[in-house]
Amino acid sequence: MSGAKQPLLGSSSKWLHANYAPHMRSIASFVFCAFLMTMASVRAQTLMLFAGGGTEVNGSATNCHVYNQFGIDFDLAGNTYIAEMAGGERVLKINSVGQLSVVAGTGEKGDSSDGGPAGEARFNGMDSLAVGPDGDIFLADTWNDRIRRIDAKSGHVFAFAGTRKRGFSGDGGQARDAEFGNVYCVAFDSAQENLFVADLDNRRIRAINLKSGIVTTVAGNGQRGVPFNGAKATESPLVDPRAVAVDSKGGLYILERSGHALRKVERDGTIRTVAGAGKKGNADGDALKAEFNEPKHLCIDANDDVIIADTDNHVIRKFLPKENKVLRIAGADSGPFKLNQPHGVKVDKSGVLYIADSLNNRVLKVVGERHYAVLRCGPLEAVIVDNAAIDDAVLPGHRAGYHGLASLKHTRQQRNIFVPAYAGLNFEHIHDGTTQPHEILFEPRFAPMELHAIDDHTAELHQPPTPHWGMESWMRYELLDNGVIEMKFACVPRRVSWRNNYLGLFWANYIDQPESLDIHFLAAPENNWIRGVTPSHGVLATHLSKNDHREFPHDADFPLSLVFNFSKYRYAEPWYFGACRGMAFVQLFRGEDQIRLSQSPSGGGSGNPAWDFQHFISEPKVGQRYDLAMRALYIALPEGKSVEESRQEIAKRSRSAAFAE
Repeated sequence: MSGAKQPLLGSSSKWLHANYAPHMRSIASFVFCAFLMTMASVRAQTLMLFAGGGTEVNGSATNCHVYNQFGIDFDLAGNTYIAEMAGGERVLKINSVGQLSVVAGTGEKGDSSDGGPAGEARFNGMDSLAVGPDGDIFLADTWNDRIRRIDAKSGHVFAFAGTRKRGFSGDGGQARDAEFGNVYCVAFDSAQENLFVADLDNRRIRAINLKSGIVTTVAGNGQRGVPFNGAKATESPLVDPRAVAVDSKGGLYILERSGHALRKVERDGTIRTVAGAGKKGNADGDALKAEFNEPKHLCIDANDDVIIADTDNHVIRKFLPKENKVLRIAGADSGPFKLNQPHGVKVDKSGVLYIADSLNNRVLKVVGERHYAVLRCGPLEAVIVDNAAIDDAVLPGHRAGYHGLASLKHTRQQRNIFVPAYAGLNFEHIHDGTTQPHEILFEPRFAPMELHAIDDHTAELHQPPTPHWGMESWMRYELLDNGVIEMKFACVPRRVSWRNNYLGLFWANYIDQPESLDIHFLAAPENNWIRGVTPSHGVLATHLSKNDHREFPHDADFPLSLVFNFSKYRYAEPWYFGACRGMAFVQLFRGEDQIRLSQSPSGGGSGNPAWDFQHFISEPKVGQRYDLAMRALYIALPEGKSVEESRQEIAKRSRSAAFAE
């Protein structure tokens, strides 16, 4: 074959036949070192609770009860879907801010409601699921011997493949008319054109083309046995194909439970064993000498490495094809995250591994070492970072703790607008007006935080409940068209931690050596332009909106000097801008949020002003979600005009990018 990638399945099956045929549950984390063997490139990982361990049916995922969960997958919007096997019989959804809901299944075993609402349907031992290109969910309804589809638009469930009759028939015809026997796994190829099925009782891997609906066998002849290396896959026996996954190049991996092995079908249609000695055991190292103990699921990561749920060894292993090595990456440890028969494994777009820790009735995340995401859209390039240390090759000199929008560049200005060591749109403070130690007031910098890359222009930071304030939060950054960045913030207080009846939240933007340290906004009531300049840090620092007359009690020695030191000006419209190296950086807010604008001439060091903002939550309630939305506009100043002469044009652009009233 040529070096170009080719589809694994076309609309016709001819090609296929020829070639293939620590004190709170929700923030506990446990750091462990993987058993490295000689693999120095594999680093320490962190396990964190993602769902389960609670008693609720809906709500925060870490407060909800999940049962015997197996399959995991994600949609493009950042939602996570989980299939519960026997005893659970539900499909769960966890949205991008960690809220769990039931989207399918009554919790009772059965086979009903095709064509009706998924929430009223009954299933029988769902083993896995896969999210399709349009957001539809394809379910391996295992003991009903068929595959069902939840329509993303209507929320109804439909038959997709299988007749309910256990058997083997239908190759070359429509999948809905075919017979299957114990469908244990469904998985898409990288183009999401074909759904691969582990047809366990028939000892075959079958594929269904989404456009044509035709089903075809791609591996296995129905006989039980170990395939010969190099033999044609469709003419070879299989021991018990439990799970299937496809890498980015079209290589098809088959995991066998009692075969204790990993097979691979190459693009020329031949099959070989790539990992596992074929006997029960618990050994890493050279792939063909490694030992598994009834492994049950697998997935492929961005490097085309294969991650395996080695279920009865209670560990997660990784097969490295380039090195022909197998190593353990999670499990077999003591502590809060000791695994108990893990089944499902899945890696999201940002490289985070999710584990269905089945008999512990929870889902865990293995958070890796990548702490940044590069986003691009239109004229902008942005780098989003969490609060861990960042490699100097990515952001030279960047300091841990300064998270969020760490670098912002424009096709007209390739120098980062922010101080290289710090960040912009950086969630910096939580307070209640009481005097607290530095590490408490700056808790968003220090508490654990996770980064999720959603797509090429969207990333999200999630901070589990923080140690002192108990605040769980999400910040989603998205590059829109025409130089606009949108940040959507959501937070949930998880326990009462405030003494005064409010919570103050503070964001900081550290600007790198602009020509002018000041900000510009329209002041009330005359709507005249104000060039806000504070004489020094914390003096006349904060500008309120024209309608903001709220008062928040605070200690006389409250140390965050910008927060309650007000200027005499109030802004008339909820936005302001500063100028830096021929560019305007505009921050736009929703009027309903009553943001307070703050500035410091030296917040980021001499010559590096801080253009900040504050948000207050009055009378917060535990478990309630609070939202904030803001946009930043990064645009070139008009050629040949001063900042003052550019104000009206910037105002026009800002109003066009503002939130609708």
